[in-house]
Amino acid sequence: MRTIFKSYLPQTETDRAELWQSSIIALDTNVLLNFYRFSDSLRKAFLKVLSTNRERFWLPNRIVDEFLRNRLTVVDHQIYEYNTMITQFDIIRKKLNDDRHHPFVRPETLAKLDAVLQETREELNQHSHALASTKTVDPTLNDLLTLFENKVGRQFDSHRRQEVEKLAAERIRKKVPPGYLDTSYGDIILWFQLMDKAKEDKKNLIFVTEDAKVDWWWYHKPDKKETLIGPRPELISEFFDQTGCSFYMYSSSHFLQLANEFLNQDITDSNLAEIREIEELNKERSFQRVWQQDNLDGLSDECWDLQHKINDREEYLGDIQHELSRVRSDDSLGTHEKNEQLVSHLELYMNIKQELEQFRDSLKGKLTDIRNSGYDLQGRFPIP
Repeated sequence: MRTIFKSYLPQTETDRAELWQSSIIALDTNVLLNFYRFSDSLRKAFLKVLSTNRERFWLPNRIVDEFLRNRLTVVDHQIYEYNTMITQFDIIRKKLNDDRHHPFVRPETLAKLDAVLQETREELNQHSHALASTKTVDPTLNDLLTLFENKVGRQFDSHRRQEVEKLAAERIRKKVPPGYLDTSYGDIILWFQLMDKAKEDKKNLIFVTEDAKVDWWWYHKPDKKETLIGPRPELISEFFDQTGCSFYMYSSSHFLQLANEFLNQDITDSNLAEIREIEELNKERSFQRVWQQDNLDGLSDECWDLQHKINDREEYLGDIQHELSRVRSDDSLGTHEKNEQLVSHLELYMNIKQELEQFRDSLKGKLTDIRNSGYDLQGRFPIP
C-alpha cells in the first residue's frame, strides 16, 4: 500500500536524503527573477549555492526564454517601488517642515527625523539608480549566464512542440495538473521539458519554484495558502510513470534551508526570513489571481450557457416563422380561426425574440467583463 500510494504520503527523511543525493536541480523563472528583488546578502548567498554545486543545476529552455523576456519588466517594477517610496518620503518631509501640521512637536525632534528621512531617501535613490543601470550593465544577469553556460535544455522542435501543445489543450480542458491554471501552454511545456530531462539523464529531479497555484501544489483547503501539504500527488505519479524517476518541489526558502543540510551551505536565518517574506507576498498575489480566475472560469461557463440558450431561441423563432407561413397559406382555415392562430404565434414570436435579445445583451456584458480582465480563455469560449 505504501508503495502504490507513495505520492500521497509525506516525504520521509530517507526519501529526502535519497532525492538530494544526486538529483538534477531545476529552477523556475520566478526564482531567477527574484534575484532582482533580493538584498545583496541574499543574492550572494543564493549564487554561492549555485556556484558550489554547479554540476547539479540545470534550466529548462522554457525557463530561460521566460526569464530573458521578463527580466526588464521586473527591474522596472522594482525601480517603480523605490521611486514610489521616495515620493512618499518627500511628502512626509514636506509636511514635517510645515509648522501648521504639527504645532506640538519640538523643532529639535523634527530636525532629527528629517535627517533620518533624508538619509533613507538617498539610500533608496541609490538602489533605484543601481537597478536602472542593469538595463545596460547587469552583474546579476552575467552571473547567471556564466553559472548556467551549457546547462540549458534544448528547445522543442516544431513537431514536438505541436505534439505537446495538442496534449496541453486536452489537459487544460480536463484540468490535469500542472498548468491548467496558466494563461498559456507555458507551464505544460515546462512540465514536459522537466520529464524529458529526467528520462534522458535517468536521474531524479528537484524543481524549485515560487509558483503557489493549486495546479502545482496540494493544499488541504485550496483557498487557504497555510494548508499546503506538498506537490500535487498527480505530478509525482505522472513523473515516475513517464520517466521512472522521482520528482519533488520546494519553494526557494525550503530549498535553501535544506541546502544547509544536504549541500553544506551556510544560509543565515536573516536570509531565510527575507526570502520567506518575498514568498508570502507572492502567495498573496497568486491566490488573488486564482480567485479571479475561478470567477472568470465561472463567467466562461455562464457564457456557454447563454450561448446555448441563444441557439435554442433562434431555432425556436425559425420554427415559429415556419408555422406562421403554414397558417397563412392554409386555405382550409376560416378567417377567424386563421387570425387567432396568427395572433397566437406572433405573440409567442415576440416573447421569444424579447428573451433572445435579453440573452444576447447579457452575453455581451459578460464577454466585455472577460475581455477587460485580460483573461485568456484558451479556447474555452470564442470571444468575437
